[in-house]
Amino acid sequence: MLCCDVSHRILCQRTVLDMLIDIYTKNINSYQDLVKKTLIGNIVITRYNNRTYKISEVCFNESPQSIFHTKTGPTSYVQYYTKYHNINIKDINQPLLLSIKKARGTPEDTENIEFRLVPELCYLTGLRDEIRSNNKLMREIATYTRVTPNQRKLALDKFYDNVSNTPAAREILDRWGLTLFRNLNNLKGRQLDSEQIYFGKKVVTAGQNAEFSKDAVKNEMLEAIHLNNWIIIHFKTDLRAAISLLDNMKQCCRPLGMNISKPKIISLDHDRINEFIDALRRNIVMETQIIVCICPNSRDDRYSAIKKICCLELPVPSQVS
Repeated sequence: MLCCDVSHRILCQRTVLDMLIDIYTKNINSYQDLVKKTLIGNIVITRYNNRTYKISEVCFNESPQSIFHTKTGPTSYVQYYTKYHNINIKDINQPLLLSIKKARGTPEDTENIEFRLVPELCYLTGLRDEIRSNNKLMREIATYTRVTPNQRKLALDKFYDNVSNTPAAREILDRWGLTLFRNLNNLKGRQLDSEQIYFGKKVVTAGQNAEFSKDAVKNEMLEAIHLNNWIIIHFKTDLRAAISLLDNMKQCCRPLGMNISKPKIISLDHDRINEFIDALRRNIVMETQIIVCICPNSRDDRYSAIKKICCLELPVPSQVS
């Protein structure tokens, strides 16, 4: 049997170079820092080969004029894209994007593969922070991504028609000895009784839609754990975000019957993994209830280092945002 589902990928219609130009126009002094904060950790797609890459670094000291070595000898990125993809790069001074992918095989025998990408040819994918904060846009996106059962069936019927009407697809299935049938398997679902949600001073019914979020934000929890000894770690540029987080937590936790004491706030000078690790090791004690780390962007290496300290070396609940 074949299990099919509907998936989506959100693509930005503007190139990464367009974003770089906007950032430079609005913030000339902190251009490089803002570019790294915006791009590092995000996924881009290159339309000339429809492949996706995760941005690991922005190379401001390189450009499409930079030389790299191929099997046929040294060449520039401008010459390479003209020769192999028939693409003429317009901005020859733009920085390059670095994507590092792990090669297949054992770590001892293989080295990571590095890709240099031209921002002019890259498009961001996925939901960025500014999109997630736009409630109106998120509601419009949800009309496409949150499909109903009927819409899901129509999509699967369309998939069947596309495969059936495409000779190349039928040839592949025939070679494998497979056949697709339009009829889906019907299963009788089990219907559960409505659940009772127990709060500290009240019991509510979840209802048919299992929706009790309005009650959850205005009723005391069944058992509240007060936050008396905790730590916030952030970079100097994210001080406003740390203060906003603390204010929102105090405001939201009060109706839940949870007391929030003033945390120990640690401000780091530089966006370096070693500084985060040193701060964690110096400040985590036996009484620490939770560590909250505010990061300027999403980076797997930084996240892994924080979790390694908080899960293995000095076990303590942690939240990275």
